[in-house]
Amino acid sequence: MDELYKFTTYKERLEDAAASMYVAYLDYCENKGCWNKPTELHHSRGRNGKMLNLQIWWVALCSECLRKTHQDPNWARSVGLLCHKGEWLKAD
Repeated sequence: MDELYKFTTYKERLEDAAASMYVAYLDYCENKGCWNKPTELHHSRGRNGKMLNLQIWWVALCSECLRKTHQDPNWARSVGLLCHKGEWLKAD
């Protein structure tokens, strides 16, 4: 299947394009001290409902930092890549 058509609606294609542009705009992973090129978009407070497109909570990470964020949430919280407990899916 062509990548352009993996989404079912025009809105989903626009959302994916915005996320891709955000990651492509940055030269370095947003994990402080990492100099890799970001390749992934991380939603630091979740991505359900309206949280999916709240760019204020987007973090562009390299694949290694994203993997570590998912494997070690306590580490991710300590360096600011993941919200603190109780803030998940809260917009403000």
